[in-house]
Amino acid sequence: LEYLIHAMPDLQSLDISGTKIDDKGAKVLIQLGQLQTLNLRGCPNVSDDAAKTITTALPKLTLNR
Repeated sequence: LEYLIHAMPDLQSLDISGTKIDDKGAKVLIQLGQLQTLNLRGCPNVSDDAAKTITTALPKLTLNR
């Protein structure tokens, strides 16, 4: 994910549904300041607390879980 952040800093939509991403990886996505849509459906290793941290940091984000 860190490569993605550096390679595509203006990314607006990301679908990582069904992956093994965890809280640590999900929180890295906060660096994508232009992110507007994030799909985390089927990602049981991302806690509600991590999801809240992301949506607080990115207020324009629509998070699908």
